[in-house]
Amino acid sequence: MRIQAPRDARTRLLAAQLAWHADRVRDAADLAQGLSDGPPDDADLLCDVVDLLSMVGHTTAAHDLLDHPVWQQTRSMDVLLRYANFRQSFGDHAQSLDALERLLAIVPGNAEFHLYHGQELTFLGRIDEAEAAFRTCLSLDPGNGRAMYRLARLRQNAPDHDFLRLIDAGQRQTRSPSTEHAAFAFALYHVMEGLGRYEEAWSTLAAANAEMHSMSARDAARQREGLQRFIGWLSTNRLPAAAPTSTAVQPTPIFIVGLPRSGTTVLERMLSNHSKVTSAGELVDFGLQMMSVADTRSLHGERFLSRLSGLDLGQAGQGYLSQTAWRARGHAYYVDKQPANWMIAGLILSALPQAKILHLQRDPMDVCFSNYRAMFGDTYTWSYNFNTLAEHHDDYRGLMKHWHDAYPGAILDVPYADLVGNPETTLRKTFAFCGLEWESDCDDISRNGAPVSTLSSVQVRESVHTRALQQWRPYSAQLQWLQEALR
Repeated sequence: MRIQAPRDARTRLLAAQLAWHADRVRDAADLAQGLSDGPPDDADLLCDVVDLLSMVGHTTAAHDLLDHPVWQQTRSMDVLLRYANFRQSFGDHAQSLDALERLLAIVPGNAEFHLYHGQELTFLGRIDEAEAAFRTCLSLDPGNGRAMYRLARLRQNAPDHDFLRLIDAGQRQTRSPSTEHAAFAFALYHVMEGLGRYEEAWSTLAAANAEMHSMSARDAARQREGLQRFIGWLSTNRLPAAAPTSTAVQPTPIFIVGLPRSGTTVLERMLSNHSKVTSAGELVDFGLQMMSVADTRSLHGERFLSRLSGLDLGQAGQGYLSQTAWRARGHAYYVDKQPANWMIAGLILSALPQAKILHLQRDPMDVCFSNYRAMFGDTYTWSYNFNTLAEHHDDYRGLMKHWHDAYPGAILDVPYADLVGNPETTLRKTFAFCGLEWESDCDDISRNGAPVSTLSSVQVRESVHTRALQQWRPYSAQLQWLQEALR
């Protein structure tokens, strides 16, 4: 690609964006690197540069640019909101909260800003303040279903009867089908279940999932098509091996994988209680490095699979380490808790032979119902329907068996029931697998004050418990088809 004005930041940014959309990831990355070497002082343009660097896997450079003085000088609402989102995505929750509070000081009557403020407060464990923020959002915009859903989840074990009034008033202001309308239904489910009104809870939950499925069925089908394509390739091909490294890499990543809602956050909190371990969050960096090496934006597309056998996976592994090492923040180990990495666990082991992979294994009915009762927006679209839920679980189970067969002893299964029922024994095995010396009280997740940006952000503030086991039992009659399918 010829650039008429290569020194002009806007021209270079546009060229990089065009290369990215043309599925030329390496060209986009090369152009983006030039932008990080001499970043612009224009706040709007700098936002686009950070966004581009993140997309092409230049995570370290993108994060470094967040220290540019322009962020503290701007009063642009759009820039501050994007900056807050960047900080949140990198796990810098204190800085994200500060940016959101600067936004609210400029526009105190913006309902969406109060929603984002409440979400960030939830991640930081400031639950009472988060509740106040969500209530303020609803007072400004009664039809904000996402705020109501977040509020209901905060108090799902002890729901406020006033929630029923808020849900009824809010849902009347939304249209169906829509994400906001469905969010009120998911909120009502949590309230009804908390009140022990299980028949009403189920009918509301079923309706909420049906509404979300009606809007996302095509996405779910496309996601499964891509995964099936990858599984088909693995059935007739072997992944290339990375060249062995002569020295141990420090800091060392520990990967936690598994289906969403399988207990990955609980294990992450226990591991990061160890003096040598910190949590890096749910990273997408390994996938980005694989895309860079393959020069394509999709890991399950035909272009990627046609090149996979000839890829230098060691290059992807080294790229991952170079872009994530800063997250260790002085610790010898850092946890990459990206549940979806179960799909590419073999790629990780081929690229990083020294990597430790912990697989959270949860009872099929427990984990599937836990996904069915959660609202993920457009992220896990397979979770809103029994058929797609059972198909996804079947793909997951089959692919995990393949990884175990292909890499014997390289992945440790950690049963969720054992983790919460007998945490010390289970954690001792886990520490030994990771090469960590035993430290007492690591199973006390309530003493871990680090931010949590998952749906478990409230539950993991408590001590370990077994209440999440068999939560589907009150609905066993309605779930009979799913139970049979999972057998």
